[in-house]
Amino acid sequence: MRKNTCLAVLVVLLAQFSFAQAPSTPPVAEKLTKDWLAAFNSGDKATLQAFLEKYRPSDVSHVDGLIDFYSRTGGFDFEKVEESTPTHCAALVKEKNSDQFARIVIDIEPDPQHKIAKFEMLAIPRPAEFAIPRMSQKDAVDALGKQLERDTQTDHFSGAALVARNGNILFEQAHGASNREKKIPNQVNTQFRIGSMNKMFTAVCILQLVQARKIQLSDPFGKYLSDYAN
Repeated sequence: MRKNTCLAVLVVLLAQFSFAQAPSTPPVAEKLTKDWLAAFNSGDKATLQAFLEKYRPSDVSHVDGLIDFYSRTGGFDFEKVEESTPTHCAALVKEKNSDQFARIVIDIEPDPQHKIAKFEMLAIPRPAEFAIPRMSQKDAVDALGKQLERDTQTDHFSGAALVARNGNILFEQAHGASNREKKIPNQVNTQFRIGSMNKMFTAVCILQLVQARKIQLSDPFGKYLSDYAN
């Protein structure tokens, strides 16, 4: 009798343990959020389009733009669910190709088809709970070198990089090709056409002159370039 009682207790305990370990099914909106992310992260136009046709037909016309967005971001890692109900989900994701965080918000229709009524993805500051551990100078420089190598291999970087501190060069490398047809590699002294990035350098230089009290932002342009054509 005692053996039968012990066996029955063991069966009950095992059943309770199994029930406790069984994964719970996420609400529909949360599941669709993860399904959208999986379709987007596939980088496959047909896969993403099939998902949109079923759940978000209004975005089918934007599928090429979404695939381009994927190529620039590398997709997103799912980090945390903030809010989850049967018809609403807000979740944090992180771009794979950078440290940028974003918040995805999805609202779905309550009918059986579960069409996505609202979809938002907004860039946000990195949450404090996901703070990046501070690196030593050596580790940071090593990590930069490895990242540039990875980005070069995936054709996300071609150029030269330099890191200096207190006038001392800590890191200096060139990657990629300056001429792909002739297979001429970049050098650390390769000159690049940087287009509108010149505006940022110009702004910094002007503000440095203001800080040195050599010019004033309130002065007319002609005071410093009196012979300018216009």
